[in-house]
Amino acid sequence: MKTVIIEDDILNIDLLQSLIQRYFPKINVTAICNDVDTAIEAVFREQPELIFLDINLKEKTAFDILRVIDTNHVNIIIITAYEQHAIKMFDFNIAYYLLKPIEIPKFIAAVKKVEDNLVKQSKPEDNTSKEFIGLPTEKEMAVVPLNQIVRIDGSGNYSIVHLANHSKTTIAKTIGEFEKQLPKNLFIRIHNSHIINLNFIKSYNKASRNGSILMVDDFEVPISASRKDLLENKIVL
Repeated sequence: MKTVIIEDDILNIDLLQSLIQRYFPKINVTAICNDVDTAIEAVFREQPELIFLDINLKEKTAFDILRVIDTNHVNIIIITAYEQHAIKMFDFNIAYYLLKPIEIPKFIAAVKKVEDNLVKQSKPEDNTSKEFIGLPTEKEMAVVPLNQIVRIDGSGNYSIVHLANHSKTTIAKTIGEFEKQLPKNLFIRIHNSHIINLNFIKSYNKASRNGSILMVDDFEVPISASRKDLLENKIVL
């Protein structure tokens, strides 16, 4: 697994390398960067499958990187001492959010989740004929018809599934995982934090810069600039 470490603390770099060598020796760290500019260059050059990313990087932050790179084609594990930044990550496709000091079990769980993501990506599933999806909660596995899902909102390592009956369920699964499982003829991810069911679109608002979609539950979903053309190809005649 080609990996880039973006961290400006030498002790944390040494710790990450030690944990990788001990628990995931097959990971190939191809670049270590301690500032935003060299990190962006390394990501575009190396095209990694995994990035370990600290939040504060000298005079800049991880957000300066996340706004530039394509977060939909790389697995990112955030490692930071600042829990308050987690909510700001909801707009990005983050695989896992780890707090410093790093706990080994959580580190292992984070990397294994990325490995699982890569396995799923290498084995694309034909989901066009799916009619139901299982939504695991703490107490049960709810089996929900796909035609009852209005939209899904991403929230870090969790997602909120909104149903046609106005109920909602929080699931311990990233929005990126949902995107891979849901049939693309019915669902579309129009923003890093939002997947919508095309059958529940109420209107398309073109007034704002990138536009937005008003759903039947009267929730207005913003459209990312990078996803606008894909959406319009599906809904505009």
